[in-house]
Amino acid sequence: MNLPCSVIQDLLPLYAEELASADSRALVEAHLAECVGCRKALADLQTPPAPAPLDVMPMQTVKKMLRRQLWLAVALTLCLVIAAASVFIGWLCRGTPLPYSGDLVTIVENADGSLDAVFSQPVSWVRCENRYRPEAGLYCAVITCEGASPLSRRMGPEVSQVLHLTQPGERCDLVFYENTAVDGEHILLWGQKPAGWGGWYTLSRLTLNYYVLLAALSAAGLGLLWLLLRKKQAGRVFMYLSVLFLCWLAGHFLIVGGSRVDYYAVTFCFSLICCTAAALFGAFCSALALVRLRRQA
Repeated sequence: MNLPCSVIQDLLPLYAEELASADSRALVEAHLAECVGCRKALADLQTPPAPAPLDVMPMQTVKKMLRRQLWLAVALTLCLVIAAASVFIGWLCRGTPLPYSGDLVTIVENADGSLDAVFSQPVSWVRCENRYRPEAGLYCAVITCEGASPLSRRMGPEVSQVLHLTQPGERCDLVFYENTAVDGEHILLWGQKPAGWGGWYTLSRLTLNYYVLLAALSAAGLGLLWLLLRKKQAGRVFMYLSVLFLCWLAGHFLIVGGSRVDYYAVTFCFSLICCTAAALFGAFCSALALVRLRRQA
């Protein structure tokens, strides 16, 4: 019986697996002896399939993602270390304001007519400015100082507790102490104010604390814009700017706290605040990128 090729090819899988009956096998073999096409179909069935090639692209993508995660983790760690180091340096080098007390400083008039200021406790730094007040015709000396910092207490020697205010023969009518704990306050330590003259006054100095309000308002305004535009591309820019000002606020309170900064230390504290804020902002960006990368994985 000459069966069509379609029937034989339906039987070939059973024949190849040796599951066909003896009669079916005889029919298939008889047909294979005359049909080249069915013999080729049988050979294809009996040839084991070649192993599928490995998908190289996903492996490269995984390696790239792992490498990026590693670099982001390193950047996050480095930023946190820089922020911690800045805070530590600020704590180590910052002195403390010395509120005025009756026994803090004593003015001593020497035999040669010069004046000295003697402090009763260690100070980190001390300065004297000699100024002339033409409206009163007076020569005044203004003392400014700051309490010893942790570094100066440990490293020593501490700043001399005796400050020379005037040289022999140099005129000085009044000596004031600038109370750094209260902005603009000057306390008369030595001399007699002339009648009708109020004393020494200065305007409040512009310190770093003034920037706290500016940074807070900026962070709030930019945060509001981010909430309004968070579904748009511009919203992400406002989010990053808002976080940048929040990092400045965090850096300020980590370095300065709530205390006032004397103008002599503004540059030092400003540098540390900028360094801390930049490190915190870098840590935020690295952490955010890590979270997004984990979500994509």
